[in-house]
Amino acid sequence: MSMSRAKRWSPAVGLTMALGLIAAPVASAFQVALDKGLPAYKAERGVSGTIKSIGSDTMNNELALWGEGFQKSH
Repeated sequence: MSMSRAKRWSPAVGLTMALGLIAAPVASAFQVALDKGLPAYKAERGVSGTIKSIGSDTMNNELALWGEGFQKSH
């Protein structure tokens, strides 16, 4: 990577980090209270279907782990 390209990306990285620090407290302010009248979750047997990820493949490994966990509990 050339030095000029590295300098060009520095502000973007800094802005991304700053937005992350700002967004975390803001997101927690918008959390919704749990409805106490909802019944407890119970996993069902015999669930079928396909888990699909549409978009970037950067989450493929994570999605595979989530799918395996879902299959174990259902």
